Amino acid sequence: MQISKAELRQSWITENKKKRQRMVLLLIATAFVFWVCICMRDTAYLKPGEHAFVPLESMKSLFWQIAISISGIFKGTLWHTRMDVLETLNLSVSENIKVTLMGFVAGAGLAVSGGIFQTVYKNPMASPTMLGATTGVQLGNVLMVTLYSSQAMAMIVMRYRLCYLLTAICVGGILLLGKLAGDRTGNPSVMQMVMAGSIINQAIGTATMYLMYQLKDEDLLTYQQIGMGTYIDLELISMVLFFVIMGVALVPMLVLRYRFNITGIDDAEARVAGVNPSPYRMVGQICGVLMVTAAVIHCGQAGMLTMVIPYIVRNAIGSDFRRIFAYSAMFGGMLMMICRTVTRCVAMHNAAGDIIVDANWDVLRFPATFIVNICLLPFFMIILARQGRAFD
Repeated sequence: MQISKAELRQSWITENKKKRQRMVLLLIATAFVFWVCICMRDTAYLKPGEHAFVPLESMKSLFWQIAISISGIFKGTLWHTRMDVLETLNLSVSENIKVTLMGFVAGAGLAVSGGIFQTVYKNPMASPTMLGATTGVQLGNVLMVTLYSSQAMAMIVMRYRLCYLLTAICVGGILLLGKLAGDRTGNPSVMQMVMAGSIINQAIGTATMYLMYQLKDEDLLTYQQIGMGTYIDLELISMVLFFVIMGVALVPMLVLRYRFNITGIDDAEARVAGVNPSPYRMVGQICGVLMVTAAVIHCGQAGMLTMVIPYIVRNAIGSDFRRIFAYSAMFGGMLMMICRTVTRCVAMHNAAGDIIVDANWDVLRFPATFIVNICLLPFFMIILARQGRAFD
């Protein structure tokens, strides 16, 4: 049966319309989850016996804080009477928005970075963690605590410099070993990259464990709070660094998302087609490592998220990176927001109902990334059982 051009065009228009509708629904769902997470975090501040319609209170508090900020620009009446207004508001909503937004961006960055690595290496086991990104952050954190003790919590700029320096050394060493172990053209396979990563990660992991063993009890607690993401620095410089680095990494991937599909083509096929995927592979891997490093510095390790979410998305919607980018970012961000909110609500009150954490402490007992990894572990086993059929 022959299909006319008009029928093909109509089919193409209908399919694109369905894709846009699904994307709009996903954006609405993401916004809804974001607002629910903020409201749940506000609910955690209510003591036993207190009742309030939290969504309305949160909206009221946010509205007045924005109005006061705008009034401050023009030195209006509301700005001069702000102290009386602030006494009646729930001021935790602004901190909750910051923490929730950082969790969403971190989860989105982790999932997108995993998606580009799986596209480049055409393997569900590929992720930035195999290049030593998280290993460099671990060593950087333990060195910061060793050198500066509890002051390391506030030294966010120095932590970024040290963690990115060590991450660059780890990634460079692994790429060099992988290239030396590659074929005649110098292109390493995933297995060779995993082996090279294991060598470097084991060597650096040994040094990290030795330094951890030398830490005092209070310094070890500080390292746990920094390394597991249970302490969130909401200072302006911390948030600026986080969002700037995430933006620097996400914007190129957003602009080049149409071209990243060629990164999965073999070099021989690419030469025949007259395209050169090497620059895009390099850009994708650099952006992926940047995002993972920033996310791990702020939110702790969630290696499962970089592998499982992109694979599930690829298995559901296909191998088009344009769609993988958007869907992975949304689902990864929502998962991180939900897990962070749940752990916050669980750890907010003690047996007497008193609040036991302040604005900068996300969890006292366990990190949100631990819950993320536990939730995704069954899906990771399914991926191993399927042996990467989404890439066939």
